[in-house]
Amino acid sequence: MQYPAADQRASEVRSAVIAGWVLLAVTCGISLIPFLGFVAWVLGSVTIVIAIILGIVAISKGGTWHGVFILLASLIGVPVFILIAPFVTTMLTGAALESGKEQVEGEVSVEVLDDSGGVEAGDSESQAATGSDLEAPENATNVGDSDGSSEKTESAPASPTAPAPATSGGPEQ
Repeated sequence: MQYPAADQRASEVRSAVIAGWVLLAVTCGISLIPFLGFVAWVLGSVTIVIAIILGIVAISKGGTWHGVFILLASLIGVPVFILIAPFVTTMLTGAALESGKEQVEGEVSVEVLDDSGGVEAGDSESQAATGSDLEAPENATNVGDSDGSSEKTESAPASPTAPAPATSGGPEQ
């Protein structure tokens, strides 16, 4: 037959142990959030002190091994984890963002008309570095296609000695 005091004591041990592990787990979870994980350094100092107190309470109420494990986690495991985890997750996130940025930059290309009228393909940075001129010549006109796109065509330059085109109508004034 168990006494009511023993049930109450077991309940107090269980409550202290659960609260201690939840505090430590939440602190470790927050330290895994990239960039925001550094907040766990401030938050961890408070929660570790509370977890140590809960571990001592668990030991004093008869949950010796539960309390010892909470103390070990509070004094060794969690501090090491919350010191290292924010750096690792932030570096991994930064590397992933940089990798995505390089992939997008590698897909950008510009088509430029070369001297023979053909098309050269290259990325915008190399075109800017070589000083390529992306403007159309002065005598170029836009010719529209049926699909709405336009193409630059070059007409022959007018000769200064060629007669002016005739105008319809009366005599020139």
